Amino acid sequence: VYTAINIPYSSLLGVISPHSSERETVSTYRFVCAFGAQLVISAFVIPLRDFLGAGDPAHGYKMTMGLFALLSTLIWLFTFAATKERVEPPKEQTSDLKADLSEVFRNGPWIVLLIVALFTLMNVAVRNGATIFFIEKPMFGII
Repeated sequence: VYTAINIPYSSLLGVISPHSSERETVSTYRFVCAFGAQLVISAFVIPLRDFLGAGDPAHGYKMTMGLFALLSTLIWLFTFAATKERVEPPKEQTSDLKADLSEVFRNGPWIVLLIVALFTLMNVAVRNGATIFFIEKPMFGII
């Protein structure tokens, strides 16, 4: 699901604006909001688990993750409906998937970046998955 959503979402930067400075600004907002949302979610998992589980942590986690899934889906649908592509590709531009993939996999720096990105995403996934087990009290006194 992450890949199905994040690849088109990341690709939008190229068609949001023809100006690189505007794309940088949009990208900055994107990452600030993503890390802010991660902080908020981490802060609310345990309190929501306790509230929604009513004494049953397993049920509480199920309800909390269901709530997060519902909210995420609504936010993604809003983003899809509200985002407008403002840069049109040239009419004469064609695409050959086989040739494009062949070029990508002959590009040494891209392969290095792919490997680094995979390790980075694995690190983030493991860290985020383990973080919840180290939070005993809500962060910053929230709730």
